[in-house]
Amino acid sequence: MQASTLAYYEEVILDYPAAVRKVVGFLGLGMNEDVIARIGEACTLSAMKANPKTNCSWLKTSDGSDTRHLRKVGTGGWRSVFTAEQDDIYNQRIAARLKGTGLEFQFE
Repeated sequence: MQASTLAYYEEVILDYPAAVRKVVGFLGLGMNEDVIARIGEACTLSAMKANPKTNCSWLKTSDGSDTRHLRKVGTGGWRSVFTAEQDDIYNQRIAARLKGTGLEFQFE
């Protein structure tokens, strides 16, 4: 039995049902395609933003402000926040930490 599996965010957002199949297979569960499709749809950003159980609209900060945390779907969002220098530092640190692990960081 496989001890662990990885689901990269970039892969998940490209194909939710395939990501669900991967997890279902890892867990050894039998699940039909209708259920997989419904789970995939529930995992989309628009569905999670609309669902109070996943958008944290019920949770308030100590000052009463909203805590909704789902903003957008996509990869590489840090590029709009990081400077070019910060991006270079980040990439170097990630490469150093992942070296020899067999893991690859997917930027796109």
